[in-house]
Formats: sequence, structure tokens, C-alpha cells
Amino acid sequence: MNPGDYCVIQTHGWAAWWIRLVTRSRFNHAAIYIGGGQIIEANPAGVQVSPLSNYDGYLMLRSDLHLDPARAAAVVQAAQAQLGLEYGWLDVLAIALSTIGIRTRKLDDPDSRFCSQLVMISEDAAGRPYLTLKAANRVTPGDLALILVGQPVPANW
Repeated sequence: MNPGDYCVIQTHGWAAWWIRLVTRSRFNHAAIYIGGGQIIEANPAGVQVSPLSNYDGYLMLRSDLHLDPARAAAVVQAAQAQLGLEYGWLDVLAIALSTIGIRTRKLDDPDSRFCSQLVMISEDAAGRPYLTLKAANRVTPGDLALILVGQPVPANW
């Protein structure tokens, strides 16, 4: 991976299974690679730097975007700017409710992030808005995986 690339990951456990179920995806986590074997990820502990090796042995789909250095730096800088934010539990709940037809108000708490929201905000900062159909607080790891395999993201997801 190169700095600025992102990955989607299938982890284990009941929460991971639940996320995959409600988002109808094989993937339940996403992160930005920042170089040196490190990623920035949003997890229940908040937005933090972690070793990519934490996910050795898990199913992972990685982008291979070959960003020019300026865009890669913009993605990494945007991800680093989100370090320390709390986990976006309410936005995750809103996504889960929307999958069963319950629409909620757009929450978009500026002081919290969930994993795929972190990726989208970082990618948007580099001028690469992959998903114009959804706000960043509605994007799932499954949506990001579809982009990586060249599939269109359904508007009603």
C-alpha cells in the first residue's frame, strides 16, 4: 500500500458480524494507510494510529490508487487531523436504522467519526469524492469495497 490508500477489512466478532449483516457487505471496517506500516482508523476507542499488522490474517481489500504525492499527502493530512475524535456511535446507529427503513435526521457530529466516514472525509480532502450519492456519515465499508472492485454504489443503500 502507498500513503493515502485505503483498505476495507473483514474482522471477527459479534459487532463485526452485525455490521456486515445490516450493511449487506463482506466488510465491516475501513482505514487509511499513512505509511511505515501504520493506518489511521476509527474504532470504539476513537480515531487513532494503529499498526496495519493488527489485521494480518483478516480478509482485506486494498486500494492501489497510485496517488500523486500532493494528493496522497492531502489524504494523510486530513486523516491525521481527525486523530483523537470520538467514535461515531450515533451515526452508526442511524445507518443501521436506515437499513430497516427507519430514516433519521442527518446527525453528522463534527466531533466523532466511524471508520468509513473517516475514509470519505480524508479522500474528499484530496478532491476525490467517490460517493456523490451519500453524505460521509452514511457511507459504509461495503460502499468503499464496491468502489474498489469497480461496482456502482446503489443510490438507495
